[in-house]
Amino acid sequence: RKPAASSADTATVIEDKPPAKKLATSLRHRYFALRHGESEANVAKIIISDPVVGCVRYGLTAAGRTAVAESAKQFAASVLGVLDGASTRGSDSLQAPVVRIYTSDFKRTKETAEAFASTLRDILGQSGEVEANGEVPEISPDMLVPRPTAALRERYFGSLEGGANTAYDDVWKVDRQNPDSEPFGAESANAVRSRTSGFVTYLESQNLKGYNAS
Repeated sequence: RKPAASSADTATVIEDKPPAKKLATSLRHRYFALRHGESEANVAKIIISDPVVGCVRYGLTAAGRTAVAESAKQFAASVLGVLDGASTRGSDSLQAPVVRIYTSDFKRTKETAEAFASTLRDILGQSGEVEANGEVPEISPDMLVPRPTAALRERYFGSLEGGANTAYDDVWKVDRQNPDSEPFGAESANAVRSRTSGFVTYLESQNLKGYNAS
């Protein structure tokens, strides 16, 4: 069966079997993809792709949270140019970036986004409060608040839900032959591409405070 829809679907999720969308060759913003940390489903070696289950169960393990925090540190250093423990306050050489975090509404991905954002806030020295002089902190706190969206959900794997994750290979073999196919009642590979690229296209239409980063 198809996964249940939610109100968050309306702006970004494409109808069933759409023509595969292609992104523009030139994008206004920069995008970085982050895989969720190790989840309880990973440990159990099962497929959890139905939002009825995945949005409320099978969050991150302790190891998963640790790995996500490390990813945030690497992002801060390699992309933002900020090392852990270094303050951005009073720095004339560092332009305050706009960092927006969008995530699937699955529990494992929301927890990943929250752990990533929390670590990044700590590194950037942001308390989320207005400073004593009345000025807003260099990195606006709301920039690092994860925004859940159904458009970024896990691919739905149909009748394989709850089964062994070794069955992924059976779906991917069919995908290679026909990306519009729906093996085992799964969402097609092209449908996944359409809804995710459609979401990026939507973000491209937004003015993210004038900075070339997201």
